[in-house]
Amino acid sequence: MTCTAKQLLVLVHGWGVNRCVWRPVADALAKSFQLATVDLPGYGDPSAHRGIDSLPAMAAAVADSIAGPAVWMGWSLGGMVAMQVAVSRPSQVTRLLLVGSTAKFVADRHWRHGVSAADMDRFCRELSIDYDAALVRFLLLQSAEPGRGRQLARELGAAIAACGAPGERALKRSLEILKSSDLRPQLSRVSAPTELIHGSFDRLVPTAAAQYLADHIPNTRLSWLPSGHAPFVTHPREFVRLVARDGA
Repeated sequence: MTCTAKQLLVLVHGWGVNRCVWRPVADALAKSFQLATVDLPGYGDPSAHRGIDSLPAMAAAVADSIAGPAVWMGWSLGGMVAMQVAVSRPSQVTRLLLVGSTAKFVADRHWRHGVSAADMDRFCRELSIDYDAALVRFLLLQSAEPGRGRQLARELGAAIAACGAPGERALKRSLEILKSSDLRPQLSRVSAPTELIHGSFDRLVPTAAAQYLADHIPNTRLSWLPSGHAPFVTHPREFVRLVARDGA
């Protein structure tokens, strides 16, 4: 009997959390993939954010930690990182999975499918004044269900604590990257087969942003889950089925 080696699946977390955020689905995904969970620069090693001042630099730092081609899955900011890797290092990405992702997080007069610049600036100020409270408010936005929000924030907070909370400097720097990045001009250069998984009640990344990705990335499939911004936490079984259907 010949055993087929599992594909490597790289998991890239979003802003404000760390690699432990994937714990709700890690065991189930490990049945179909070999997992590589990574921390964004500065989220694990506090000194690793130095010199990381752009999305390409962040993506390069993450890609340098992975040997060989792999399936890449990114959530939110992690999705932007994974897209950047797919554009700049296409040989490293055999399949791309984007969860709660967007090409541009901040809205402007030419892009309405994002968070307002004023809201982002206010959040930056709040982060400087009360780091812990601002992070909790951000975690509360992950759920589409008002009654579920605090429970979900506690679950995500526990996951962050298990791997060590990211440093304030790394959070601020990656927030600036999130504010300034715009991948729209590069989407047509994504050559890997792409799967979009998006919550139909996402309050951080509008559904129109997901549809935009589906319309502008070649060879893309868009799947919806009845969730907020973190479907892998609130709907783990359905989420794993979507990820594993082409990966086993």
